[in-house]
Amino acid sequence: DFWHLRTITSTDGLGWSPAANVALTQTDGSWDQAGIWSPAIVADGNRLRLWYAGSDGQTWAIGTATSRDGLQWEKYAGNPGLRGDVGAGWDRSGVAGPAVIVQPDGSYTLIYLGTGDGATWRVGRAHSADGLVWVKESEPVPDLGTHTLPGDVPPAAAAILREGVYRLWLDQPPSTEEGQHIG
Repeated sequence: DFWHLRTITSTDGLGWSPAANVALTQTDGSWDQAGIWSPAIVADGNRLRLWYAGSDGQTWAIGTATSRDGLQWEKYAGNPGLRGDVGAGWDRSGVAGPAVIVQPDGSYTLIYLGTGDGATWRVGRAHSADGLVWVKESEPVPDLGTHTLPGDVPPAAAAILREGVYRLWLDQPPSTEEGQHIG
């Protein structure tokens, strides 16, 4: 019933095998007790850092974990590192879909998706010196529009900074046009 993250490995990129254990699972009675979704992983020296969306069954938030081998993960005790704004904020109903970019100076930029109504998601941005404590920009990223998804599953995102250009990929549900699109 609950969503969790599992590691799968391959020696050739064609044949894949799941690891014997679940890499990261929800914590009962916690902010991610209802499930874990949408991982973003960055290699950072001799460890891996993972950011993920978690839900308590009502609200989505973003937390982090670290690993030396990609199989055993340790959640940050201060999770979640990013929540939606309380009150009338544009992301008050939750944040999900983390995409993390390590900046040339070693700081972090988090591209994330936020919702004020639980269905319509907008793109936001936050900054951190350590990848744990985030400072959000007050408004969503302009000119990207909104993404309305059916059901209670939040969208996912991926982003990179390459040659000075940010590139962002977002889930987008099928449109009335033929096929599916990434916006």
